Amino acid sequence: MVTCSYVEVYNDACNDLLGGRKGLSLRETGERRVVVEGLSSEVVTSPQQVMEVLARGNANRVVA
Repeated sequence: MVTCSYVEVYNDACNDLLGGRKGLSLRETGERRVVVEGLSSEVVTSPQQVMEVLARGNANRVVA
């Protein structure tokens, strides 16, 4: 199974570009991995779906 997530770090804040949540927290797991709390992900089954997810995330980026 392949999943996609898209996170942006802007002005010291983590933003979920697929789920629309802003100001997400980072935390370290017991296995010493870093995860973004509340980050959404989507299952994709083709390269076309990956490109669609990336295009949707790009549209949600903060652009100064």
